[in-house]
Amino acid sequence: MVVGNPQGSSITLPVGKVVTDGVQVLRLSGEYEATIDKVELVGDDGMEFLGAGIAPPPRRSALEQFIFDWPPTKATQFDPATVVPAEGATIGNETDEPMGWELLLGLKVVDEGKHTRTAIRITYTVDGEQYRVDLPTELTVCTGPAYETDGECTPE
Repeated sequence: MVVGNPQGSSITLPVGKVVTDGVQVLRLSGEYEATIDKVELVGDDGMEFLGAGIAPPPRRSALEQFIFDWPPTKATQFDPATVVPAEGATIGNETDEPMGWELLLGLKVVDEGKHTRTAIRITYTVDGEQYRVDLPTELTVCTGPAYETDGECTPE
């Protein structure tokens, strides 16, 4: 799995809000395909993980980071009908599909405060060998009256 540069973003949301986070694209180097075995969030538990999906190529060129539902039915950069569950999905290599596969994470804000996911952990299998990688994709979600008033929510 190709691990890109660390990235981070933030958003202010009310408790109970559901969102799809689509900031990460999965790419595979080499000649083999990979099957995704498990997707996990690393970091704060103030967000409930609702599940993970894959928007396969072809898509429009831009990522769609925040879609305000889960599963994503309001997407504009890909056809929501093409989204498949991430666990069990097979992705190809960069040569075959340079656009990659957009990873979609369903999240629900469950507690007030400032919550930070520090990484996305992917367990996957290539040619019978299992691997695990932490993608350095940080997301900070702020919620509660203090954040909703001034909108200030910066990544950690």
